[in-house]
Amino acid sequence: MSAPLLLFVYNRPYHTLKMIEAISRNEGWEKTDVYVFCDAPKENATETQLLRVKQVRDIVQNIAGCRDLHITFQEENKGLYTSIINGVSGILQRHKRAIILEDDLVTAPNFLSFMNAALEKYEQQKNVHCISGYTYPIPHDSNEAFFIKGADCWGWATWIDRWEKIQTNPSILKKELQEKQLENTFNFGGSYPYMQMLEDRIAGKNQSWAILWYASALIQKGLCLYPAQSLVANIGNDGSGTHNVASSTAFDTNVKDAKSYNLPDAIVESEVYRKRFISFFKKTQRKPSLLKRAIGALKRRVRYYFSKVKNRIAPPKKEYGWFGDYATWQEASAECGGYDQEIILETVKDALLKVKYGVAKYERDSVLFDEIKICETLLYNLQKVADQHHGQLHVIDFGGSLGSTYFQNREYLKNITTCHWSIVEQPNYVAAGKDYLASDELHFYNSIKEAQQEHAHDVLILSSVLQYLPNPYDWMLEMKQFDFETIIIDRTAFVKREKDRITKQIVPPSIYEASYPAWYFNEEKFIEFWSDKYTIEDTFDSGFDPSEFIDNEWTYRNGFILKRKK
Repeated sequence: MSAPLLLFVYNRPYHTLKMIEAISRNEGWEKTDVYVFCDAPKENATETQLLRVKQVRDIVQNIAGCRDLHITFQEENKGLYTSIINGVSGILQRHKRAIILEDDLVTAPNFLSFMNAALEKYEQQKNVHCISGYTYPIPHDSNEAFFIKGADCWGWATWIDRWEKIQTNPSILKKELQEKQLENTFNFGGSYPYMQMLEDRIAGKNQSWAILWYASALIQKGLCLYPAQSLVANIGNDGSGTHNVASSTAFDTNVKDAKSYNLPDAIVESEVYRKRFISFFKKTQRKPSLLKRAIGALKRRVRYYFSKVKNRIAPPKKEYGWFGDYATWQEASAECGGYDQEIILETVKDALLKVKYGVAKYERDSVLFDEIKICETLLYNLQKVADQHHGQLHVIDFGGSLGSTYFQNREYLKNITTCHWSIVEQPNYVAAGKDYLASDELHFYNSIKEAQQEHAHDVLILSSVLQYLPNPYDWMLEMKQFDFETIIIDRTAFVKREKDRITKQIVPPSIYEASYPAWYFNEEKFIEFWSDKYTIEDTFDSGFDPSEFIDNEWTYRNGFILKRKK
């Protein structure tokens, strides 16, 4: 029997979306009743905070594929403590068991099956208080799950008869821990300050429900079951949460290769894994001594010095960037993966969702930035077109990915009453754009013709796209037939030679592992191609891409504002 799944969400739309994406891919999702609890904004919420709450509510209303969906929209802000206590208690009265996720938890595909199997196996074992889907990033010897005293909170499950024993008065819990001499056990041998967290709860410095759940289970000699390797990743340790504002990677886990785990018959705490928990906690709390920090700094200086000397002797071989001078596009393509690789789309989609939902400020080529960098010429000309059309701006952004240029410029476009930004892309990008990023202003199409049939557009943007087309001049010829009033060509690659050059671009794996062919155009030939229908009103460098030498040949990027001839 599948236990109901409880989802607690508030004002983090990106995290909520990633959580739902992952859990809806789980085995057994179609058999699961889902209960969503949406907290309301606080009384003093800003416009941005109100928007985030609305975005979360829009996202959860589109949950699909589960057996049944129940959504509670709170009318006033409850806070996480009250939401969890009341929500879990209410559902357990009806279903007797439940699985609980908060909005920043991404699960492995077998999370639900593990939780349901454990709930079934240990239902009559009253000393098993909690099933945890999360395990700390510690060594694991086998696929055998294990028990540790207490309870946990990052993707967990329980039964009504165990949840009803939770003590919500932190002062009583502190007294009982002291009377039963459990303080050292509670703190994992002094490796983690759980007792301090409980005292802070008493003092009103935090509103943690989880510290009460853990302490209650420990006092009652309860055990928590953990998978050997985590089935849950917490993506909320990025400073975005109300109760977890510090950014940290110490607790990060990778659920991509999570396995199925055997459930133990012996219901006793694992001494081996308790020691590993303690070792892990010590690492997260330990601060290096002044001497160790000084030695570390000295080592870094020595490495830096020798790397400089080594580079003078033999400059490092370039691994990423642009290479080669191929005779044909097909020849270069044979050595590349292509731009249609799924990893590229997923990386770009994830980056732009962070921008859309306020986790990041700006994205370019899937790389996130803390502040938006504007191309003044592009922005000025978009505003100029809108002003000439009484506040109306209709743009086709050809090869515009999932909206990079739109999100970069939209908030800086003033006095625009109507914005219709149409992206023309590959079919998989169009599908993802419609599913995740489309809005009243942002639209996705498979072709310029399709976009033009729905709206007449005044501006065509070609930003870092022409050099990645197999037959760019054929594409440009087609574009000229639509008679756009303004064409903005940005971040386009050029070379100082009579003939165009075909290269292979290798992307650094820190962005994503990919490679694809890329043109470098002869600028005079390129400009001449447009001259029958357009005049160059301005030439500019967007400032995003540096000039560089490829095999001792100077290459650069330029932009142009083209105006249709009258």
